Amino acid sequence: QGSSIELSADGPIREPYAVYFQGGLTWYHAKTGILMSLQKLYEQLSTGDEMPEMIPLTAKQMERYYGLDLSACPQFAAAICDDGLRVDEIWLVEAENADSAARILEAARAHVEQLCGETENYLPDQYAVAKDARVLQFGNTMALLISPRAAGMEKAVRDSCKG
Repeated sequence: QGSSIELSADGPIREPYAVYFQGGLTWYHAKTGILMSLQKLYEQLSTGDEMPEMIPLTAKQMERYYGLDLSACPQFAAAICDDGLRVDEIWLVEAENADSAARILEAARAHVEQLCGETENYLPDQYAVAKDARVLQFGNTMALLISPRAAGMEKAVRDSCKG
């Protein structure tokens, strides 16, 4: 088939950190490698003793709760804290195109603003967590990180997106 049996990715050493994926036995082999990337990053971010129990969200729940239609997105992983008292959330979404990416980014920012409004006078410790939320974009990939560990999580996302 004319391709190598390995998967590799190359990218520049300075921003923007576009990643160039190459290799794979077949198109399906390469696609599988790409689709596993956000799920692995989510698993890395959501582990640790200080993380609360998280509930994974489906595409249908993302649409119902946040108004986001993710049906055409190549991949996403999202979860919220299961106790209802903490604002911890993780969204990792690869949008289908720049317009879709802009809508998801806008929804993430609006959600953080809403959380801040809901918690400012009611749960000051959670307000501080929401206020420190990270909304990140790397090409068509977005991340929303709401956690006391947001700074460390941001580093992991940036390192992952560097390739």
